[in-house]
Amino acid sequence: MKFTKETFKGIMIGTALTVGLTAGLSTVSAGSTYKMLHASFNNIKLNVKGHDLSLRDSNGNKVEPFIVNGVTYLPARGIAEALGEKVEWNAKENRVYIAKPEVVNTKGYKEIQELTPYQNYYMKIGGGWGNDGKLAIQGKEILSTSKLLADSSAVGDITYFIDKKYDSLTAKFGIDDSSGDSGPYGKLEIYGDDELLFKQEYVNKADDPISIGIDIQNVKKLRIVMNGNWGANMNLYDIKLNEKR
Repeated sequence: MKFTKETFKGIMIGTALTVGLTAGLSTVSAGSTYKMLHASFNNIKLNVKGHDLSLRDSNGNKVEPFIVNGVTYLPARGIAEALGEKVEWNAKENRVYIAKPEVVNTKGYKEIQELTPYQNYYMKIGGGWGNDGKLAIQGKEILSTSKLLADSSAVGDITYFIDKKYDSLTAKFGIDDSSGDSGPYGKLEIYGDDELLFKQEYVNKADDPISIGIDIQNVKKLRIVMNGNWGANMNLYDIKLNEKR
């Protein structure tokens, strides 16, 4: 069998990790089982493809492989880090992760609540209006979790740094049914690097939601502003920042 780095990893994970966590990953859970083992330490060295590996724990101390009942046990952290891989101990799962895969966003877009605002003046992220905490336009409840809300007591103004990571922004804009009855209306402006990209004026409570689609592929700073007359509860929802492909 050809001995490669990948083969070596397979052997290490399949056999050495059976109980080979004693060096460098010594956290013990409440439900641990203790066994008396007769281990042989004989200055065992590990050589991979002509190179001796220097095995160390998380504190930089040298750790040594040992033999129990004819099986050689290798320290998980020392082996992984010697091969350039990251090691993570998850105490809750009682599990060692070597080269844990990164979480990849498979949706193809980010929702607004996943971003951290740079500045936020009077803009509500998520939630709803009224005692029931819901959103509704023209009697239709809005179930979207990706939303920004602003009422007429102040101009809602929020800024994000998005660093040219996204192709486009899509959303819907409307006036919530919880708004007053004296002809409430709302206005929306969206800026990219201080340049006006979109403007919608005088959306009334009786109007259907406005659909929005904006090119933001070269935008570093995204700013969203909502303003309305007295009694207007404004909803910008189904906000998606579509990722570049």
